[in-house]
Amino acid sequence: MRIGFCLMALGAGLLLRCAVMSWHDTPRGDVLLDVSVARSVAAGEGYASGFHRGTAFVFGDGPVPPQDRADQHGPLWPTMGVALSVLTGSSFSGLKLGSLLCGLLCLLLVWRMADRLTEGISGCPDGIPTLATSLVALSFPLVEFSGNG
Repeated sequence: MRIGFCLMALGAGLLLRCAVMSWHDTPRGDVLLDVSVARSVAAGEGYASGFHRGTAFVFGDGPVPPQDRADQHGPLWPTMGVALSVLTGSSFSGLKLGSLLCGLLCLLLVWRMADRLTEGISGCPDGIPTLATSLVALSFPLVEFSGNG
């Protein structure tokens, strides 16, 4: 019975996240930077963003940092986008697939963590992991984050 509830929550999360994934057809905001970095990595140009920002924060008399380097997110996310773009055909689709997989992994981890935290507590209802996973599966910000790349 418990695995059935987990599968229902995963199914609802998958359905909502796939719907959000289909709504995002162009990268926006920081996702645009991640896509441009993933494209430059795929082209062999390194972790360059392709954008030249107009201002830079420099402390003291130090040199101005390079304005076209990726400095917003770590290199793991664009690297994963490049790896998944082999399956999807574009860097943006690769990042969206990575977001979807990470969102589903988050649901499994919430289920497992809630189950472990409540298993030894006397008087605690068995539905706590189901409730926690369902809340995360239906949470709009988490659905949005795991579907937009």
